[in-house]
Amino acid sequence: MPRFKYELGSGIVLKPGKGFEVSGCPIKESLETISLAGTETATAKNYGWTSIVTTGGGTAAGAITLGSGDYAGQEKGFVFTTDDGDAVVEVTTLVEANNTFTAADAMDLLLFVWTGTAWSTVKNTGWTAS
Repeated sequence: MPRFKYELGSGIVLKPGKGFEVSGCPIKESLETISLAGTETATAKNYGWTSIVTTGGGTAAGAITLGSGDYAGQEKGFVFTTDDGDAVVEVTTLVEANNTFTAADAMDLLLFVWTGTAWSTVKNTGWTAS
């Protein structure tokens, strides 16, 4: 199987070896937006970034579930972008003991990496784990 390399200006170039490589240009991450009103629930994609918007007011906690990853090293991020009530992220399989995260303030951020068997918290800015 040849190695495929995407080079800016050249397109896809076949090289000896295996795999796929991107050179000279960025890869755009997937961005999904989940809007929760009150105590609604949703399931997040297991890749890219999720922007969370709440419209419930007060401390209403809409819950977002994060399922398993697909491969070791896969990253998943959440940012609480619009705060009109708390947001909750529930991680189905997590290395750490506390798998429910609650954000109360806009710009709170979570970043996970899939170990191959469970998510592990890489960065938590402002979320309360329980």
